Formats: sequence, C-alpha cells, structure tokens
Amino acid sequence: MSRKNPPYSDATKGVGTGQGSANRYKSGRGATVSRKPETSLGSILRRLRKEMGVSQKAIADILGINVSQISRKETGSEYFPRLPNLVAHLAILGARLAIELPDGTIIPLPNRDFINADGSPRQ
Repeated sequence: MSRKNPPYSDATKGVGTGQGSANRYKSGRGATVSRKPETSLGSILRRLRKEMGVSQKAIADILGINVSQISRKETGSEYFPRLPNLVAHLAILGARLAIELPDGTIIPLPNRDFINADGSPRQ
C-alpha cells in the first residue's frame, strides 16, 4: 500500500531538514523575509477558525486562556505545552487529532480522553 504525499508544496520540502534551509529564516542586515510553510499547526488552526467564523476570544474563553495566547499559537510563536489543550482547541473547530500508522491507517484519538464534557481541557 503506497502512502500519500504530505499536503505541502515542493517549496516547503527541505525546510528544517538541513537541506540548504540554514539561511531561509536568517535575520539581520541583508536578510530576506520568507514566509513559514502554510502547513504549520498554527496556520491550520487559524484557517479552521476563520472558516467556522469563531473568534479567538471565544476559543480563549473555552480553553481558559488569554486571547494573546491563541494569537501566538496561530502565528507559531507559541506551542501547545499540553496535549489536552491542543485536542480541546481542535474540538472547538470541529477537527480531531489522529495517529497515522505506518501502513497508512488513520486512528482518530478519542476526545473524551483529553477534554471535559464542557469542552475544557482536562487538567
């Protein structure tokens, strides 16, 4: 069984793999601005949120965090330190976290293991 290629363009191949990407995000005099790949977790969360018409504040209220934290997660400057927070964030947006096995089988993680009945992340 062949595996499908990941959903990103050839332009993002090699990013962060040591294949000539060392200068891609350099800063300082003469640096060029390059966008991060649009397949980052933050960009996916932002796209889903906008498609559903949900505000950052609504998500922050359910998760019990500040709106600025949602913004930082969407821009990639802050990551989810706890899996229940990520699962709860995805559930608000109608998405689920899943595990892909080597044979290509995809197993969705059960939300009930990570979030409470009210949608808040388990502590």
